[in-house]
Amino acid sequence: MGKVDVFVTVGTDHHAFDRAVHRADELARRGRSVVVQYGTSRPPEVAEGYDYVPIGRLEELMRTAAVVVTHGGPATIMQARDLGVLPVVVARDPEHHEHVDGHQMRFAARLSGLGTVVDGQADEAFYAAIDRALANPDEFRVATTSARTDEVVATIGDLIDTMVATRRDGAKPARTRRWWRR
Repeated sequence: MGKVDVFVTVGTDHHAFDRAVHRADELARRGRSVVVQYGTSRPPEVAEGYDYVPIGRLEELMRTAAVVVTHGGPATIMQARDLGVLPVVVARDPEHHEHVDGHQMRFAARLSGLGTVVDGQADEAFYAAIDRALANPDEFRVATTSARTDEVVATIGDLIDTMVATRRDGAKPARTRRWWRR
């Protein structure tokens, strides 16, 4: 495999994320070199695809692709950032049966507002972000210092606290666990 323009990872959730795979295929149809880790989704028709890839290969693809597209999972987003990547995020949408609720969408929207990720939720925003990243790849790279990682982890911890403290039924949970702040 040569240079990869776009690497798309949908994670390991059991819900299919065919919308992300469809976008990857569309980029490949437009002449881009695209690799997709598609999990339980349908395999891509045009892009190069793997259901799952070993962690070392995943990290290599994240480090070397011109653009990285992730789902809205905190671990995958932080993994990309730890590798120096400003990811384009397409969160799983429960309206498309891609997840059980909208937590990824809320999380990704909040991180986008902070500049921690690039919003790729809507089709127009997604394709514009890909074009911008391919034209200006340095804009989609971030510092990998531990101080920055600590700052982002603290921000994610605050977001998780807020989401845990606000249950659908309006009741406050008995206790908020802070396992990420050891």
